[in-house]
Amino acid sequence: MKLYYCDKCAKEYNYPIKEKETKGSCNFCRFTGPVNEEQKVNLVDMKDFNETTWKGGGFTVNELVPFPVGQTRGTIHPELLHKFLNERYLLFYDKNLLIIANIKTGQQIQVSF
Repeated sequence: MKLYYCDKCAKEYNYPIKEKETKGSCNFCRFTGPVNEEQKVNLVDMKDFNETTWKGGGFTVNELVPFPVGQTRGTIHPELLHKFLNERYLLFYDKNLLIIANIKTGQQIQVSF
């Protein structure tokens, strides 16, 4: 998945600024115009990422690639409904899945059933 960010947000989050920018919208501040484009996995901490998938009881649980901290909730999983569980956790949901996301760290777990 690609992430788009403006030069201002690149400086704020210490992301690389590209020579050749793409027209688009910043995933952080919603600026529309020339933005940098990068694969999300190149910008997030993957050291504790666990690719193991757990299956049982009619559902599957797996960890998703973390999202960069600072994104608005509407840009993390825009196709899903969401609800705040508390100041740290956000729940995204649809009829066949739940995603529990830690908005402070970017870590997220998906439960499919």
